[in-house]
Amino acid sequence: MVRHALERRAYVSVADEHSRKRLDAVGANCDINVAPDTAFLTPRLFTQPLLRRRRELHAVMGWLPIGNYIVVQADDLVVGAVPQFSLALQGVLDEHTELTVVVLSMGGACADEGFNEALGRYLPCPVSILPPLLAEDIASVIEGAQVIIATSAAACITALAYGRSCVLLNLDRRPEMTALAGQVESIAPQVADLRDLPTAFRRAFSTVPAARSLRDIEATIDHHFDELCSVIERRCETNSPTTPRATRRNAIVAAELHSLRRAHDIRGRQLVGERAALSSALERERTERASALETEHRANAHLRAHISATEAERDAAVSACAAERARADQAEAAFTAVYQTSLTHNEAIDQSLSVAAQANIAAVAAVDRANELRVQLRLTGAALDATHATKTLRLLRVPRRLYGLARKG
Repeated sequence: MVRHALERRAYVSVADEHSRKRLDAVGANCDINVAPDTAFLTPRLFTQPLLRRRRELHAVMGWLPIGNYIVVQADDLVVGAVPQFSLALQGVLDEHTELTVVVLSMGGACADEGFNEALGRYLPCPVSILPPLLAEDIASVIEGAQVIIATSAAACITALAYGRSCVLLNLDRRPEMTALAGQVESIAPQVADLRDLPTAFRRAFSTVPAARSLRDIEATIDHHFDELCSVIERRCETNSPTTPRATRRNAIVAAELHSLRRAHDIRGRQLVGERAALSSALERERTERASALETEHRANAHLRAHISATEAERDAAVSACAAERARADQAEAAFTAVYQTSLTHNEAIDQSLSVAAQANIAAVAAVDRANELRVQLRLTGAALDATHATKTLRLLRVPRRLYGLARKG
C-alpha cells in the first residue's frame, strides 16, 4: 500500500535519513528527498535586531538576568531525572560561575511545568523560570543564550539556526531527536545518558556551529521548496481543464492572504498600543522610582548629617574622657608618690620607735641597776653603821679623830 501510494506521487520528501531508510525498506521505487526541518529558516522570519529589542524588553520586565545565561528546556517526561540532571548541571555551572540558568517554556503541547518546578527546587543556584512566550520571544531568549540544552527539537533547531551552541537532551530516545542528532552530529552533541552531560557541555562551550554546515542545511531546504514549486507548476500545466477551479482557489487564497494581512495590521496596531502602554507604565515607574530615590537620597543625606553630628559629639566625648583619664592618671601618680613618701616616713618612724624602744629598755635596765645599787648601798651603809657600832670601832674613834685633825693641821 505504501509503495503503491508513493508511485503515484511526483515528489516525495522526508525529514530525516531514518525515515528514508524505512521507506526504502518497504520497497519504495521512487526518489526520496531528505528535507530538514523548516525551523532552520527561523532567522529569515525573526531578524536579530528584532530579537535584541525583545530581549531588552524582557530584561526590563525582569524575566531575563543581567549578564550571560544558559537556557534549559525539558518537558515532564523527564521529570524523574531532575535530581541527577540538576547535579550534573551544577557541576557544569561550578566551572562557569558567571552563568545564570534560564528555564524556557515552549508552550503548546509541551507540558513542562512539573520539570520547571522540580528543577527550581533541586538546583541550588538561582533559576529564572520564564512564563509562556510568543514565538519571537522564545527565539530572542534562545538567540541571546550562551548554550542551550533542550528536549524540544524546535528549540534545538532554533538555537542552531542562530549559531548558538546546543546540547540535545534525548534521555528517552525520541525518534525526532534521534533523527535531528543524526543530521547535526558534527555541530551539536546528543546526551542520552546524564553521565555524558559535563562532556557534552564542555564541547558545546568550546565549539560554535559551523556557518558552512548551516548554509548547507538552508540550501537543502531551499532546494526542497524549489522542487515543490516546480511540481506545482508542472501539475498546473498538465491540468489545464481545471483552470476555473484553480482560479477560484487563487481567489480564496487571495482572500485569505488579505485577511491575514488585515489581521497582521490589527495585531501590529495592538502591539503598538501595548508597547505604548508599557512605555507609559515604565515611564511612570521610572518617575516614581526617581522620586523614591530622591526621597531616599535626602533621607540618606539627613542620616549622614545626623551621623556626622553624632560622630562629632562622640569624638568630643572621647576627647573629654581622654582628658579626664589623663587627669585621673596624674592624680593617681601624685597619690602614688605621696603614698610612697608616707611609706618611707612610716618606715623611718618605725625605725625611730624601735630605737626608742631599745633606749627605753636600756633606761629601764639602768634604773633597775641603779635601784639594785641603791639597795646594795643601803645594805653597805647599814653594814658600816653596824660595824661602827661595834666596840672596836668605838675605841678607835678617838685616835682616828686625832689622826684626822693631824692631817688637817
